[in-house]
Amino acid sequence: MIDSLRNPHVRLFRSLRQRKFRLREGVFALEGPHLLAEALATDWPLREVLFCRELFGGEEQALLDAVEGLGVPCRETSARVFHSLSHTESPQGLAAVARLPETRLDALTLGDAAFVLLACEIQDPGNLGTMLRAAAAAGVDAVLTTHDSADAFSPKVVRSSAGTVLRVPIVQDLSSQELTRWATAQDLTLIVATTKAQAVHFQVTYPPRAALVVGNEARGVSADLVAAADLCVRIPMPGEVESLNAAMAAAILLFEVVRQRSTM
Repeated sequence: MIDSLRNPHVRLFRSLRQRKFRLREGVFALEGPHLLAEALATDWPLREVLFCRELFGGEEQALLDAVEGLGVPCRETSARVFHSLSHTESPQGLAAVARLPETRLDALTLGDAAFVLLACEIQDPGNLGTMLRAAAAAGVDAVLTTHDSADAFSPKVVRSSAGTVLRVPIVQDLSSQELTRWATAQDLTLIVATTKAQAVHFQVTYPPRAALVVGNEARGVSADLVAAADLCVRIPMPGEVESLNAAMAAAILLFEVVRQRSTM
């Protein structure tokens, strides 16, 4: 049993709070039974699992048995050590080191009815995680993020996404120019959400191949992406509110696309 706070496996997991260490090691952190169950359900490659039986509450032992059955190294820690490495306030005794995906823009495969979400400068981890969860639920083919967005594989985003980072391809750190060139090459209609648009989001017909662009609530979508848009839409807000939370706006727009496609 690991009982040292300086153990290299403990120090590695703790370091994964920071992006530079995630990139250097090519891994990210998954913590808790739900996220580990998602990793198993999606056959996500795991480097190792740290666990503390003293903190188990229900399904954790069955998940641990399943991981061990796959030959993943599983290392037991004391409760003191697990609390020290945990990224949550109430740890549940399971933590996994998972391999970072190597998804590239030129490797994305889109179908005839392609549907992509472009997240522009979404800096709040909770917002990005919720957007990823909504995007996965809406069945998007991929989520792309621009520079200055939160890292999709940070512990906070992974938690906020409820593990859906494991279910939808994500390409990060793209420039506006890369996004527009790629959308054009993929014959995607670029649809930008902006409060200044004339068209209301439920009064337009969304094309079979669409890339939906949502920006942060403070600055919105960048000017160059608005200029490159094939279509701009807005969500009507009869109340005295300046803007919606970015994740809320993304969910409304994503599921309008879903609604239209389900009635075609």
